[in-house]
Amino acid sequence: MSRPDHDLSARVAAALHAEAERAPVGADPGGSLAAVRHRVRRHRRRRRVAVAGVAAVALAAALVVALPRGDEPGGDVATEATTTAPTTTEPPETAPPTPAIAEEAPATTAPSPPDGVDLLGHEPLWPFRSRAEADAWDPDAGHSPWHADAAATALFFTQNYLGFTGIDQVTLLDVREREAFVGVGYLPEPGAEPATAAVIHLVRYGERPDAPWVVVRTVDDRLTIDTPRPGAELGSPLVVGGTITGVDESVRVQLRQPSSPGPLAERCCVPAGGERAWWEVEVPFAPPADEVVTIVASSGGHVRDVEVFAVTGVRP
Repeated sequence: MSRPDHDLSARVAAALHAEAERAPVGADPGGSLAAVRHRVRRHRRRRRVAVAGVAAVALAAALVVALPRGDEPGGDVATEATTTAPTTTEPPETAPPTPAIAEEAPATTAPSPPDGVDLLGHEPLWPFRSRAEADAWDPDAGHSPWHADAAATALFFTQNYLGFTGIDQVTLLDVREREAFVGVGYLPEPGAEPATAAVIHLVRYGERPDAPWVVVRTVDDRLTIDTPRPGAELGSPLVVGGTITGVDESVRVQLRQPSSPGPLAERCCVPAGGERAWWEVEVPFAPPADEVVTIVASSGGHVRDVEVFAVTGVRP
């Protein structure tokens, strides 16, 4: 059975290490991947302190243990944030509340994208299909101000585009000058610590400082999509495969495009389980209207319908 948050630090750190080894030049401006590694290590230490405190309460029977939550010395990392997504089914025209942040990650200067390559080498998944669409958004016009908010964009992507309405918490927030990492998740039970379903990677789409955010992928290793590779040009049927860690898992795969309200194709369900167990499925699909198709893999059913997911983009 899937464990809520399943050691978030180990999952994200391992995924980021793998991504760093195969990332294109210039894909990590300002060392943001290292910041996320630092952030999740602190998250793991806090969880260990919390577990120790609960054990002490049980043994003492009457002793209340106050757990420290002070920051590490010298830790210039992004903060944890927990918020609930708006209940509207469509992105609102007014900006949603910004998640509370106790400390702010320092801004870094990102290099210019290499020779005409936008999005640090990644594919735009949502909400913009092209650079022209992103450039047409005017932050001063008052239309869809959530495009300027990385956390809101990540939640709207999860709930409105993917349809995972049960995932309504921001569990990790690391915003940089050109990119952001946003953990999204859910409450396993009332009063529990939020569990992370995925860490979404967003990039500013455009060169101006206030360019809107666009989702480009997820970064995690609890559930991965290892084939096809991001940005690959492929046809139908599409062989999709990766790894998953958990017990009694059932992987559902969808192909989505922003211009369609529902999935282009879907295959369910691939039984899997174990430690980084391989899963694979063949998905036939009709020619899409959009240039980039989002591959979505998800699993759940223990606590929520969707407890973990991964996304990547391909060009059919």
